[in-house]
Amino acid sequence: MERMSGIVSIKPLAGGQDGFSLIEGMVAMVVLAVALLGLAGMQTMAMMSNVDTDELTRASNLAAEMIERIQYNKQNITAYQNIDTTLVTPCPNAPGGTPTTTTARGDCLQWQNRLATANSGLNPLPGMPNPQGQVTIVSPFGPAGLNQSQVLVTVTWQTKRGGGSDNIQRRARPAVVSMQTIVTPP
Repeated sequence: MERMSGIVSIKPLAGGQDGFSLIEGMVAMVVLAVALLGLAGMQTMAMMSNVDTDELTRASNLAAEMIERIQYNKQNITAYQNIDTTLVTPCPNAPGGTPTTTTARGDCLQWQNRLATANSGLNPLPGMPNPQGQVTIVSPFGPAGLNQSQVLVTVTWQTKRGGGSDNIQRRARPAVVSMQTIVTPP
């Protein structure tokens, strides 16, 4: 305060800054709140992507497992034709008298059990919803005389979507993993 000819005058703060600190603080809090809400949304998206990736990995492993079983028993590739776990009898070829057809039937039943285990959540992680598997074999395939067959293994399931507890309704969408290979019997 200065004293000028008997009148007291009050000098304003430099640059006209009086009263703006409260408004600036409120604006900063709003910006911070919006940023935190965006971060929470990104966290939810990341969790959903994690679930999708886990299911995709499981389905890929199940399809690759069946292809490996067929490759191991490739001398009896026709016994794997039309395996479909959506059917009551998923293994169409009844066990025959040869060890190779018995192996194919055992492979089919074990694969069906693995799909059921993936659905039940007996693994440390929650299960895949409603997994199903199919095997299709195209024979003959490729150049004549090579006796090659194309094997297509497909695993389908309903993906889990959404976050939160299991009490919340989750949106599901169908998902498919298909793997193919060419098998040449010995």
